[in-house]
Amino acid sequence: MSIQSKNISRRGFLGASAAVAASAALLSATGCSAEASLDAADKHELPVDPAEGGEWVAAACWHNCGGRCMNKVMVKDGAVVRQKTDDTHEDSPDYPQQRGCVRGKAQQQQCFGADRVLYPLKRKGWKPGGGENSNGQMRGKDEWERISWDEAIDLACQEIKRISDEYGPTGFYCKSPDASINVMCGCVRGWDTTSHGTYTLGCDMIGLPPTDCGKANDRFDLKNADYIILYSSNPTWSAAGTPTYYFIQAKEAGVKFVTVDPLYNATAQTLDADWVPVRNGTDMSFMLAVAYEMLRLDKEEGDIVDWDFIHKYTVGFDAESMPADAKLNENLMDYLLGVYDGVPKTPEWAEPFCGVPPEQVTEFARILGKNNKTMLLHNYGMVRCNGSEMIPQMLMTLGAMGGHMGKSGHACGGNYHANAGNYGPNLVTAGKAKTPKTKNPCSTGVRQPQLYDIILNGGGSFYDVSNSYGSFHEPIPTTLGPIKGIFHVTDATLQTSLHQKAGIEAHRAVDFVLTRAQFMTTNALFSDIVLPVTTEWERVGSVTSCNREFVYCYSQVTEPLGEAKTDQEIGTLLLEGMGMDPTLAYDTSEKQQFFEQISGCKVMGDNGKMGPSLPSPIPISRNGG
Repeated sequence: MSIQSKNISRRGFLGASAAVAASAALLSATGCSAEASLDAADKHELPVDPAEGGEWVAAACWHNCGGRCMNKVMVKDGAVVRQKTDDTHEDSPDYPQQRGCVRGKAQQQQCFGADRVLYPLKRKGWKPGGGENSNGQMRGKDEWERISWDEAIDLACQEIKRISDEYGPTGFYCKSPDASINVMCGCVRGWDTTSHGTYTLGCDMIGLPPTDCGKANDRFDLKNADYIILYSSNPTWSAAGTPTYYFIQAKEAGVKFVTVDPLYNATAQTLDADWVPVRNGTDMSFMLAVAYEMLRLDKEEGDIVDWDFIHKYTVGFDAESMPADAKLNENLMDYLLGVYDGVPKTPEWAEPFCGVPPEQVTEFARILGKNNKTMLLHNYGMVRCNGSEMIPQMLMTLGAMGGHMGKSGHACGGNYHANAGNYGPNLVTAGKAKTPKTKNPCSTGVRQPQLYDIILNGGGSFYDVSNSYGSFHEPIPTTLGPIKGIFHVTDATLQTSLHQKAGIEAHRAVDFVLTRAQFMTTNALFSDIVLPVTTEWERVGSVTSCNREFVYCYSQVTEPLGEAKTDQEIGTLLLEGMGMDPTLAYDTSEKQQFFEQISGCKVMGDNGKMGPSLPSPIPISRNGG
């Protein structure tokens, strides 16, 4: 298989040290202003000397990349003056360092960025009461004024009470409600395809796990393969932890890599992978042609299809393996051969759709042959489009045809999230805090693009999709009335979801938009009140998992900047403003929850069972402190 490559340039991104007081004046002083000249100074001094007297603090990395790698910062005199990643031990394939990426190294710029929202803000043209008072058409255009926390909470609660009294929980929309919203009023959830696309819509009905077509092997087995196929997968860019390091070990052991993707991505370049350039949204035609070619090669040359595996572990592939209760006299092999529609699914048939030359399809089919130790590892890019609901079944079929399951050097499964290149049971897990269980009084979920239309139309009929993320269910016809309020908590919905223009108009059509934000994001720009929320560096700490072999405990780096508050503090203020008991949502302090996370960590013992990671329990006080 020949490699088709492109010259792809990538620009680096390095985080820089700066003082805690991240102000425009400080940035200007260090040469970042428009008027600054590189020739104006012969050196740039740090605000404090980092050489001695600083303290290294385990710091959070909160990018939503699928994991949280090790991040450390040196704090001196209230300033973050250096940053580094894992240096707790020598790096080795058996015990790799958990190194942060350039995004983690840029967290200093997020916490101390000059554009942080540090005080409650109110849009000048908005007043509570709905209708003309909301002046919705000025959202995204209006000026902002700084207000106090007392005024912000009072105004927000006035409007939340009014909308709740008139419309109930379906009068609000929130993509990611928290405990305080569940207790305070409830909301309609917005749903979109998120990471898994249409993969989850039906795969569980044939016994596949809802978010993966089977679990692949752990990283120590990668080097036992002959071939590793990365299907729609680019973990060098998109997966947390150290998957590329694992794959490099396999490459150095002689494993050959193949990538199936519209682009010759960074992972393919790193691993010098052969490239099958399939067009977006046409993966099913390519896979059908591969299955057809495996059948042809097996008939003409032999030793391609693992018929023993097919007949022992699968049903429905051919007439011989049909289940006894089958209602249709149809099977996949006859469909591939064109028995039913007169169209054999040959490589020549597939080429006009997927763009893959027939000779590449043939070579790919040979790689999947039963005598090769092949790992077929996938991600979810190929299912983030319409008409791709059957891809999980077809991936499983290709793996089964070659017998690439349940054996060393063989695999058919996911290459996603923190488990990329390293599946298997968790060897260590983070503990969980004991917090009250709250329930959203509204169980309705609406597809994100359709939700905007419902807001603009003052209500409407649709199919409830509230359970579709993890499993398939029968469509539930539902009707909603007007949605008059929008909450934004942890999401960036308006700038990351489909149908953005309609989303902007929907935000302008409601009576009230309340957003928690660290910066003036698109969500915040089209809001009425913006509440400043802390970053993880300004919170007491937490315990988080990066992959199945590693948990990370981080601490507070700095006191909250400006008047920023944590989500729990904001939720408590809102519940008090509504005249409700905050302990219904939060009955312990955030410090207490941190201790419970630490004490609840577990590690796998020699007997293969999870047990406490600490030699003795940490004394727990339910009132925190």
